[in-house]
Amino acid sequence: MEFQFIRKNKKCDEKSFLFFMLGVCEALDSGAITLDEAERVLFFPGRALRLTELKLNRKIVDIVREGCFLEDLLDWLPNCYNDEICKIKKKILVLIKKRHTFNKAEFCVIFQRLE
Repeated sequence: MEFQFIRKNKKCDEKSFLFFMLGVCEALDSGAITLDEAERVLFFPGRALRLTELKLNRKIVDIVREGCFLEDLLDWLPNCYNDEICKIKKKILVLIKKRHTFNKAEFCVIFQRLE
């Protein structure tokens, strides 16, 4: 899955992507998706690289990079795994709160599956 951004408003793109990140983390935390699924759509090094290329905020990229280590944490310190997901969600929420509020006219992000 690839994400295409409409570069009309970078802040809007970032906030929309943060919504997606929060949803993935919430689904992972609740057991609705597996870590493997979360890694396929969000937490893999290629995603962090692509977000860097798109010039998204470094803090967003850093959170994606942190998520890339969840599998290691699950293997080595399974008792800390859920706590780490909660920490990642809190970081995402802090960033969401710092972003501007959408207005009705803004067209932010198109999530489109590319074959």
